[in-house]
Amino acid sequence: MIAPRHLIVLTSITMVDLAVGLAALRFLPARVPMHWNWQGQVDSYGPAWTAALILPGCLVATAVLLALVSWLMPRPGNSASRPTIYGRIAIVIFLAFIALHAALLRAAQGHAIEFPTVAMVTAGALCVVLGNWLGKLRRNAFAGIRTPWTLANDVVWERTHRVGGRLMMGYGFAILLFALLTPAWASLAVILGGALAGVVWACIYSRRQFIRLQKPV
Repeated sequence: MIAPRHLIVLTSITMVDLAVGLAALRFLPARVPMHWNWQGQVDSYGPAWTAALILPGCLVATAVLLALVSWLMPRPGNSASRPTIYGRIAIVIFLAFIALHAALLRAAQGHAIEFPTVAMVTAGALCVVLGNWLGKLRRNAFAGIRTPWTLANDVVWERTHRVGGRLMMGYGFAILLFALLTPAWASLAVILGGALAGVVWACIYSRRQFIRLQKPV
């Protein structure tokens, strides 16, 4: 499902992030910030290793899982036409988590980092990039807008992802705007409300497209 060259990139950036986390352990205090409330204030602390190694550890486990899936599972014929898209999506998601890890390490070292804002900006940028690629995904059971109707029909899949990609990009820009201009609770409300609206829209739109295609001409 993911091309070997993309697996190499994923492995490389994951190992670099893990090495940075291990090196940072020498410079972190015994207790570091680990959680922020909806007002952007630290409300939970943990041992230094949690800030240094949890995110890299999750990336290592994910990279191993992706490699196993790509090796063990045969590629469906309808997804083989654009094999690079899945690798690009994985790389961008990994880079987003590495950006969050960098911000977490900076906050752990005592720098004035508004981690909730960084997380919101990262999420918004990720949605913009992924939305731009959404329309290039072919029908599959792993990535994309997977409703019973998109999975049942290639045309419904393509139409839903073409429109959904534009909506996702708009959603990402809205998150960026709110993250930079409003308190953390407002941008969080946009993320949660937008995600819920997106799920409802995807179900309604794909079902309507499926029904429309079933009607006799």
